[in-house]
This record gives sequence, C-alpha cells and structure tokens, in this order.
Amino acid sequence: MIRWLRLVALVLASITGFGLLGSLAPTGHSPLFPFPVILADLSPTIPLWGHTVRPFGSAVTRGQVGRELARDPSQRVLVAGSERTLVFVGDVMLSRGVGSLMKSRNDWAYPFHEIKDTLRAADLAFCNLECPVSDRGRNLHHLYSFRADPKALEGLKLAGFRVVSQANNHAYDWGQAALLDSIGRLRAASILTVGAGQNDLEAHYPTFVNLGDARSNSGPGPGDRGALRSAMVPGLGYAESSSIPRPQGGLKVGFLAYVNIDPKEAKAGIDRPGVAWLEPERVLADIRFARPLVDVLVVCPHWGVEYASRPTPEQVALAHRMIDAGADLIVGSHPHVVQPLESYRGRWIAYSLGNFVFDQKGPATHLGLMLRVTVRDKRVAAVTPLPITISADLQAKLAPPVWHIPPRAMPAAKAGATMAQ
Repeated sequence: MIRWLRLVALVLASITGFGLLGSLAPTGHSPLFPFPVILADLSPTIPLWGHTVRPFGSAVTRGQVGRELARDPSQRVLVAGSERTLVFVGDVMLSRGVGSLMKSRNDWAYPFHEIKDTLRAADLAFCNLECPVSDRGRNLHHLYSFRADPKALEGLKLAGFRVVSQANNHAYDWGQAALLDSIGRLRAASILTVGAGQNDLEAHYPTFVNLGDARSNSGPGPGDRGALRSAMVPGLGYAESSSIPRPQGGLKVGFLAYVNIDPKEAKAGIDRPGVAWLEPERVLADIRFARPLVDVLVVCPHWGVEYASRPTPEQVALAHRMIDAGADLIVGSHPHVVQPLESYRGRWIAYSLGNFVFDQKGPATHLGLMLRVTVRDKRVAAVTPLPITISADLQAKLAPPVWHIPPRAMPAAKAGATMAQ
C-alpha cells in the first residue's frame, strides 16, 4: 500500500509540476549577467582549434592541464576519502559511416581504442548516444535516420560508459520499437539510460547511480558493476526513492535528460513510448523532485542551434533557472561543435561538448571537449576540460591543448589551479 501511495504522489508531482518536495535551490553569490556581458567580459579564454571556449570565472593554467594529461590513463588512479571522478563527452553516433567502418574492420569498439583508458579511469563515464542500438523498427525517413547495429554495444562497454542519454532527435529515427529495444539492450549490457522510456513518467524520471566505496584495479572499470544500480522497479520501469540502495560513504548521482529538437512526434505520452521533451516548467519540477534524492544532480539537455559557436539567450536563461532549481551540473549536446563553458552561482554549465564519435565532414565537427568532473565530499569540486579530436578514421583521441590566459587575467590565476568552485 505504501508503494502505491508513493506512486500516486510521484505521478501527481510529475504531471502537475507542483514539485511536492519543494525547491532546494542552492545559494550563491555570482551576479546574474545579461547574455551579451557573459560572452563579452569573461576571462580566461581557451582557444580550441579556432573556437574559443570560455570557462567563465575560472582559473585554468598549463600546469594543471599538463599534469592531467601526463597521467598514464592506463593506470587506475585510486583517490583517498570520498573523491570521485565523473567524465562527460558529447555526441556518440555509431551508425552510417561509423557503423560501416566498424563492420568492415570487424571491430565494434574501433572508435574508442585511443580514448578508452581515459574513460575507464573515471568512476563514471557519460555520453549522448545519438542513435538507437537495435535491429528492430521501421525507418521513419527523417532528414538523417540513424540506427546502430546491436554489436556496437561492445564498443560502449569497452569504453566504460555507465550512463547514456537517449533524449535526442535521432533516438526515434526508427520508431518506438527501435527505441525501446535500444533501451532494453543497453540496460542488459549494464549501461543505464536516461531521457526516454515506455511512457512520459519513465522518460522524465531521474536515473540514479550509486558509486560505493568498493574500488578495484581489475575488471571493466573502477569498482564493480554491483555499485551501479538503476533501482528500476520490475514491471513499472521507474524507481521508488526508498528502494534505491545508498552505500555508506558512497556517492549518489542523478541524471535527467531532455530534447527540444524535432521530430516532436518522439515526445513520450501517458501511454506512449518516447523521449522527455524540454518544457521549462516541467524540467524545473523534475529537478526539484530529484534534488533531495541525490548528492550530485546532472541535467543533460539536447538543445541549441547546429554549428553555432555559442548558445542562444533563451538557453542561457533556462540554464540559469535549472541551476537555481537545484541542478549541480548542466551538460548540453546537439550543436556538434564546442560552445562556451559558464560558471553560474558556483555551478558549471557546458552548453555543448561537440562531437565525440561522429562521421560529419566539417573540421569543427571533428573537435570536441571532454569534461573531467572531480566530486569531493559529495560536492563538485573541480571541472577540467580536456580537448579531443576525431581522426580521419573516426577514432576519438585526446588532443594536445593550447591554453591561453590573457595578461590581464594572469594575476587571478594560481599555478596548478583547475576550474574549481
């Protein structure tokens, strides 16, 4: 009976947007700047292959980045206390040219060979999966229709991805059958999904990951898969907060994901499979619901203008509202190029990380950004941007960064500093 009472409360909270648990928005001291000021007055700047990534209000030095990249990614780094590392990358598309290349080489992990050690060194790796992974469904003949061979799961597993978003404009390219099959195959491979599901409630419900204290130098990644639990209720497809195990001293990370790029027909309904649509008031209600259930809350919107070098004013305003509602980190996707990073009220916003594995032709689409997020004492302590490139043979690789801090910003930068709160 208690379980069903909780279910009723959850449905009311999700559908009406009342946010029954209330707003637990973090406090901060950073002023809310108008958009033109944000993009004009920020330093230091980080030029990446002709694009300027601006970590607003940050202090980034060559020393810190050098140490991060000099670390042997093949060696597991065991950190003391309650420190955890989360890694976020941009768009991963395993169909079309990428799929053909993997099939011709009979190597379904080929795009990740040069980067997998960096990903696996983290406690958790996340990407936006820009395609269903399925052999089912019907091609709906969108402008570009993607569907990856199920064998491509081998690459995602080898790379160590723990959570992927299916809230994007290509998840529905082959209809409901392919989307649901993709979600099922990913979960069967111990890869959690967010932003899509059997119905509106499941698509909007947060995905939870528990990172316990158990650490290991062997196996597919730090710790074991047992420390990662989706807490999905059998037969219902969503979680009850009371059923989510929380290891003593562990870290609970929550994910929400949304899309507002057509086709709108992909939007999940009350009894219709699909993706979570990016509707501001609903998103804010979801954030307020999830906030007290986790230590770190990550929101992943698929939004913006393709190939634009910066977000729109509307995106900036909504990102700030998400932070005000309780999000700790916002990781955006869709433009296929890198856009600025912003620090707002002590929280970080990555408007677009660009591509990570994709077969697009433009030079800017072969450049991306990886975020290494350090969580210490259950708070985001630092964010380190790591540039990546996509080679001519479609492999993701770490790129040697060229960091530039304008002279006027140098006094504010300390040697060895990272983009810390």
